[in-house]
Amino acid sequence: MIQPLALFATPVSLDALMNQLKQFSGGERAAAILAHGLTWNFLAAEIAKMKPEPITVIWGETAVRLYDEGETSREALTDVGSIDTYQFQTHADLDLAMRLMADADGWYDSAVVEGVELTE
Repeated sequence: MIQPLALFATPVSLDALMNQLKQFSGGERAAAILAHGLTWNFLAAEIAKMKPEPITVIWGETAVRLYDEGETSREALTDVGSIDTYQFQTHADLDLAMRLMADADGWYDSAVVEGVELTE
């Protein structure tokens, strides 16, 4: 096991620190952050400023089934579905998109209702 104090004995950039922290869990992560002189609040604020990694979504029941069965060829998957990559500006936007996709899962169609009041 890497000792947190030894790992952060020399100054590192925030990106390097974030990458190194990924290897720790729970208490070890807390010890590593404190050893580097950072607080959870500082780190949370810095993470919030960071742009999330792009996500790639496979659309279509057949394409998703093939992917789940081990197919990774973009050509094979787009023959039966669609693949889109999305870049979000904030983690909040990414979280919202993920919740919306989870809510839509299992439905075959949807409609955005704007300016129309639905009746009882």
